[in-house]
Amino acid sequence: MVEINIDEILKVGALTKKVNIGNFEVELKTLTNKDMTEILEALSTKEESMQNVHLFRNEVLKRSIVSINGKQLTQEEKQHLLDNLQYSVIVFLYNKYEELDKEQAQLIEEFKKK
Repeated sequence: MVEINIDEILKVGALTKKVNIGNFEVELKTLTNKDMTEILEALSTKEESMQNVHLFRNEVLKRSIVSINGKQLTQEEKQHLLDNLQYSVIVFLYNKYEELDKEQAQLIEEFKKK
């Protein structure tokens, strides 16, 4: 019988990316299924509107941002950051997250070919 290391399979497809903004290095990560479930739950209490696009972006970044300049952030620190960053910086970070997400999708396509 083959022994399975669950921790190893959880790493399949998981990616991180460091993004520089001025003097700051922000580390982003791809999202887990649990992260996406939490995002959808957070949005399910909101009214359907264009506001959901903005809220979705914030919820993704809250879970995707790992650290700034190597310092791990708490959920409270991430929320404070997202509440107070300039909107254009939020858009920039989200676009970088989308690039990371596309890299992950390409990686998964490579797995399918094996």
